[in-house]
Amino acid sequence: MTDKSPRVASAGLAKDIVVAFCASISLLAMAAGVIGGGLLFFSPEGGGFFAGLGKVLGGLAFGAGCLVSFICNLVCWWAGKRPRWLAGIMVIQSLPALGFGAWLLSWSADERRDKRIGFQTAALFDAIDHDDVKALMQAREKCEVPCMESVSSEKMLMVAAEQGAQGVVGYLVAAGAPIGKSWYDRRSLRTCEGLYLPALSALGIAVALNDMAMVHLLMPASDLDARREAMWVAAKLDRFDLMMFLVENGVPLDMRGGVLDSNNTLLVAASEGAALRVGRWLIQERRMPVDAIANGPDPYPGTAPVAALYQFIDATGSARGAAFLRMLKENGANLDVPVSDRSSMLEDAVSTGRKNVAQILIDGGADASHLPPASKTALDELMAGPDRPSYPQETEGCIAQMITKRKPDHGVRSPAVHSLRITLPAVLPFAD
Repeated sequence: MTDKSPRVASAGLAKDIVVAFCASISLLAMAAGVIGGGLLFFSPEGGGFFAGLGKVLGGLAFGAGCLVSFICNLVCWWAGKRPRWLAGIMVIQSLPALGFGAWLLSWSADERRDKRIGFQTAALFDAIDHDDVKALMQAREKCEVPCMESVSSEKMLMVAAEQGAQGVVGYLVAAGAPIGKSWYDRRSLRTCEGLYLPALSALGIAVALNDMAMVHLLMPASDLDARREAMWVAAKLDRFDLMMFLVENGVPLDMRGGVLDSNNTLLVAASEGAALRVGRWLIQERRMPVDAIANGPDPYPGTAPVAALYQFIDATGSARGAAFLRMLKENGANLDVPVSDRSSMLEDAVSTGRKNVAQILIDGGADASHLPPASKTALDELMAGPDRPSYPQETEGCIAQMITKRKPDHGVRSPAVHSLRITLPAVLPFAD
């Protein structure tokens, strides 16, 4: 008996220490869960996208406190401290503790699934980046339903078009991948000049990248809307050869509007990008009107080419806009057409204090003598004042006429719309 007494005493002391520690943690966890959860649950609701968030967080905080306290109380029960009141508390805690535990297990399972799906989608994009059809086929076989839902065949086709992955594009087109069907999966591009190209299909991307071989591959699978959009992009970016190819394949030159029918000819598209070669050809060979179509076949008045050009100059500050403006003026365009609040281009540039834009307009033939007296005075003050510091142009990932592969950040969990940077030379002309 004497040999065991110290051991028994030591074991009893250890249990007492464990019980005291667990009781303290239990009390603190329960207090934090009740107080913190209550404050969150009854906090004022701000509405908006996360309406009810406080109640959700409050419930989770209370459940977490109950779970930690319940575990500590369970240890105390195992250590022999079993008062009746403790049993009652544990019964009360069991329901919120089990609820929080179930949520925690569900969240953990979702995280594991998302990680697995992430690896699957990463394998798809890696195969596309390397133009490896065999690897893509194997990755698609392993791709579970959430993976296929987040990376549609049309999205893969657009990524492949961006990468210049001709083998993958050929495989996907042969497998029936659609082009232009989904607006959700489309991708938006931006030139290094600052010209925005929104929601392009795979065919539109190939045209923007000036990739004739890719356009040949994509044309058979492209619907009429995708071809129409591609024609608008070709005119905007001065892709004359691609525009002619689209014409040869049934896209009409007299189309109106890039997406929906509107009283806007392809000259408006060319004006949106100051596309000199296309614009000159449309005026001289196709006799397209240099002013807005006020009473065309569509319900709304068209955009004046000079107004579309003004948006380009305002967004990019490109001196090429002056050459395009001179071309419009030489062919009879009205440069004083209202573009904003009944103001002409030059008047609007002066009123907003954009010296570089005003200079481009004057270089392009805008007549300052047509300004109201107050605007003339403001123009003189603006031109005599200091230049505004220009923002540096983005150059990372940009391309000129040559096709350059680039590995974009595809992401692995959601079909987000990605952005590509392309560049257009600042020299005249810049078409092929």
